[in-house]
Amino acid sequence: MYLDHCRSKSNYLLPVILLFAFTVQVIVIFSFSGTRDSGDSIQHYLIAHYAFKHPELFLDHWGKPLFTLIASIPAIFGFAGIKFFNCLMVLWSLRNVYLISGQLFHKNSWIPLLLLAFMPELMRLQFSGLTEPLFAAWLSASVLLVLRGKIYQGFVMVSFLPFIRTEGFLLLPVFAIYFLDTQVKLNGNLRRLISNKKVCLKMIAALALLTVGTVVYSLVGGIIKGDLAWVFTGNPYKHIKNYGQGNWTHFPRNFVFITGVPIYGLWILGILLGGVAIFWKKGSLNSHVSWRLIYGLFSVYFGAHVVFWATGTAHSMGLMRVMVSLTPLAALIAARALFFLLSWFPKGIYQNIFLTLVCAYVAAFPFLPNPASLKVRDFQLSPDQVMLDQNADLVDGLEANDLKVYYAHPYVPIAFGFDPFLYPRHMSKLSQSNIPPGTMFVWDNWFSVVEAGVPELFWEENPKRFLLRREVRANNSEGKEIKIKFYVSL
Repeated sequence: MYLDHCRSKSNYLLPVILLFAFTVQVIVIFSFSGTRDSGDSIQHYLIAHYAFKHPELFLDHWGKPLFTLIASIPAIFGFAGIKFFNCLMVLWSLRNVYLISGQLFHKNSWIPLLLLAFMPELMRLQFSGLTEPLFAAWLSASVLLVLRGKIYQGFVMVSFLPFIRTEGFLLLPVFAIYFLDTQVKLNGNLRRLISNKKVCLKMIAALALLTVGTVVYSLVGGIIKGDLAWVFTGNPYKHIKNYGQGNWTHFPRNFVFITGVPIYGLWILGILLGGVAIFWKKGSLNSHVSWRLIYGLFSVYFGAHVVFWATGTAHSMGLMRVMVSLTPLAALIAARALFFLLSWFPKGIYQNIFLTLVCAYVAAFPFLPNPASLKVRDFQLSPDQVMLDQNADLVDGLEANDLKVYYAHPYVPIAFGFDPFLYPRHMSKLSQSNIPPGTMFVWDNWFSVVEAGVPELFWEENPKRFLLRREVRANNSEGKEIKIKFYVSL
């Protein structure tokens, strides 16, 4: 049969798919200069790129210390280097999902790999400097180790997850609860488990490993910063106002832009199957305890962001891209739904036809005309970045690294070619009275307003202090106007 044939070729399938994906990634990296995001993507790259020159950046709380540590070497080679790094992280996720699938489904383990590979937002976001691809790969690798019974290695690995993205702290208890649940079932009941001191000591030792990452970074930071609690006291968001607030359906409704329509439909069914399995004590829906870990991790991360955005807490901006961190788990949940649907078809040609049609739709969807599909502009520089590049000549003779440029847009140091950490000059410091004449100010109508709190009215109220040198305008992909003004202090 066709399905059995696929299984017999599975040993060759993974390297072939990874090699093909790698080839496509390399072509895209060298064909397009986009950064996917004008803000955080650039900031993470700059921190990683200059970390060896400014070692304190390795412990930059906002930059995420483990991400900076791992990405710092590829980032030395420019933005193409960090894009190459994130592409490798996506390949790592594909490999992890394939191996996890082999334990969950035992056949056709290529299905979750296919679903993950053709999620539109993951295909876009890998060509950025953002942290989500590494988080997804690290999380899926940790899950793989734990499901294989390598609890100690898995717990040590997952303990460092918070230093890639802060949400990692939320996931540590999920691993702990899963471990405790499996130990209770292995020992028959909780009373028998508690009475076995040897087992209890091993459990305590295993759970303690979930703190390794925090302990290591607390000690390192304590020695360097003089504050053992810097991981918690140095929260970069604690003095920042919340960005906004939305509704409870924002993330569930817009998750389709991460996965694409066919996978989104399967994901919804997979979530429903997970809910049914909680109450279903018999049958295939509740046949594998590993699903408890997968659903638990997905629910806590996804649910936390739903709550953060709906309640206006935790400095959430409602950004959908944060859900790329969950794409490996989403692929497994969607694959569960697909296997469930396949079980309703008679074995043989009908099953094969249905599977072929679904997989063809999944693979074609990112390239079909629809709001979630891939577009050439996704891989190109954004209009604001292009405008900054085109006006880089304005800083000629200003000696940018000699305290001569104020800005809020993260791309300015790249466009103008200077080290932003050598003499940091953020637009929010405009209140300083000792600004030397001839200083350049790059004001834009997003970062300067939202991040630095400098409205356009500021310049109109200070015409004797600042001279407008140039103004440029454009529209982004959503039709919103982008405005950048270049001023010089008098």
